[in-house]
Amino acid sequence: MKESDASLRNTDMERMYKELRRSYDIQSAVNALATFSLKDTSLEEVLDKALDTISSVSWFSIEPKGGIFLANDNEVLVLKAQRGFSEPALRVCELVPFGKCLCGRAASTREMQFADYMDEHHQITYEGISPHWNYAVPILSANRTIGVINLYLRPGYQRDRMDEELLTSMANILAVIIERKRMEVALKEERALLARRVEERTAELKVANVELARVDRLKDEFLAAMSHELRTPISGILGMCEVLRSEVYGPINQEQLSSLHSIEESGRHLLALINDILDVSKIQVGQLELELRPVFVRQACDASLRFIERDARKKRLRISSRFDSAVTILQADERRLKQTLVNLLSNAVKFTPDGGEIGLEIIGDSEREVVDFVVWDTGIGIPVEQIPRLFEPFVQLDSSLSRRYSGTGLGLALAKRLVEMHNGSISVESELDKGSRFKFSLPWQQVSEAPETTEELGLDEKTLVIVSREDSEIGIPLILLAEDNEVSIKSTSDYLSANGCRTIIATNGSEAIQLVREKRPDLILMDIRMPDMDGLEAIRRIRFDPDFSNIPIIALTALAMPGDREKCLEAGADDYISKPISLSKLVKIIKERLRGGLSINAHQSL
Repeated sequence: MKESDASLRNTDMERMYKELRRSYDIQSAVNALATFSLKDTSLEEVLDKALDTISSVSWFSIEPKGGIFLANDNEVLVLKAQRGFSEPALRVCELVPFGKCLCGRAASTREMQFADYMDEHHQITYEGISPHWNYAVPILSANRTIGVINLYLRPGYQRDRMDEELLTSMANILAVIIERKRMEVALKEERALLARRVEERTAELKVANVELARVDRLKDEFLAAMSHELRTPISGILGMCEVLRSEVYGPINQEQLSSLHSIEESGRHLLALINDILDVSKIQVGQLELELRPVFVRQACDASLRFIERDARKKRLRISSRFDSAVTILQADERRLKQTLVNLLSNAVKFTPDGGEIGLEIIGDSEREVVDFVVWDTGIGIPVEQIPRLFEPFVQLDSSLSRRYSGTGLGLALAKRLVEMHNGSISVESELDKGSRFKFSLPWQQVSEAPETTEELGLDEKTLVIVSREDSEIGIPLILLAEDNEVSIKSTSDYLSANGCRTIIATNGSEAIQLVREKRPDLILMDIRMPDMDGLEAIRRIRFDPDFSNIPIIALTALAMPGDREKCLEAGADDYISKPISLSKLVKIIKERLRGGLSINAHQSL
């Protein structure tokens, strides 16, 4: 009796071992197929691999024999991969309607089907084919049949639970892979369509064909093109607002001034969103470079706080700041440092209810050789499960809050990338209804070179004129504005006229060259993107003529992609300004460029 019990136990152990080994083989096969599908492979290659995988671990037959069908929209199974099918079988099984034969029954019932040699229905529906043992396993997605695995079995095969578990697992993983591969194909087609639209709308933003073929670049090129198209009308809107506020066309009342301020505020908000999109695109394609130089940390922080002060005051928020006296100068890109601070501070203002508090702390850590910038608030907080995705582009809160607070979800993503470009790091701590605390750290080393001062020119902008001409009208600076946008022409020329300049207009590069020869202007404002002849070619031709080689040329353009500034300067421009620009600042830049040939006269103005 004891020997019998021992023998029984050994048999049970062997059976359990075989089952464990079989389960391991099944899981390994499924994992191998899943890993293979993640490579740059087609769906057909994955289906072939699936048949090979089943055969490598199956005990179904001596030789691999079977196929995988995919369902079309007309409820017909189409054979996509097969092993060992005879010619008669291929003719019958290439297209199988739902409900017909074993595979069709599996598709229509969404249940695994098994047929043996004695299955009468199986023999009839496979007329002309030698009777056989067969499995048909539906591939299901969202409770609908998207395919069927069909497997021929060895003669005399008996149904086995472990075999059916393998086929079920393989069908489940194939369902995920098939849907994902189809989504990848659809996404590639959609991105290709976007690329064609970009090419049609903006010929100058074409890139090499090999770059357009890269799927990862399509989105970035599209966003950059859209940003460029939007900057031009926004430049006109902001310029006209400034002209009206300056009362160039006559006095305006307080209500009109308030309305103009609202228009300008909305325009600048839209411009900030466009700039964020453009910056993210530049970073993703490796075209954004930092201009590192010594920066006064306190000045950069104060400027950032002033930027959000008005919005904070509207919500009656208290603003706190604390600065480490040891932190004075930091090697950084000042503009990008301010951009990061403003993004974090603006979020703090936006997500803090009225009457709350926000703060900025600067802490030097000499042991770690970093400066910590901490922006905190007493706002709504962030759910813990959403923090890992917080710094991804276009991500916002997945709750009703996303409908209460506007934004694109680019600010934090951009801040993270700018910090990392400085070889720094960023993190966040938050608790719902209690607030958030964002901290980014930048490398801190002793800097011997002092930052450059950013003081304005000392001369009054209304006291500079040319005195080398005898005629009083000619004594007023003559500005050639080469621009094809009517709104920009009107706002810029009217503002310059109101500030003591004469203006002549060219709407393309050819007209600009002709007016330079006829009128010999004191300074040229050259738009780059114009019909017939663009601004770059016009600048080159003007500089080629020695008679006009010393006329200051400022490239004033909505182009803002990497390399545009260098192209303008290489063509011969003295300066490059990206639209939109404050017209009052433009007047100061013109004054600076003309200083060499100008002197002070209180009776004329610029």
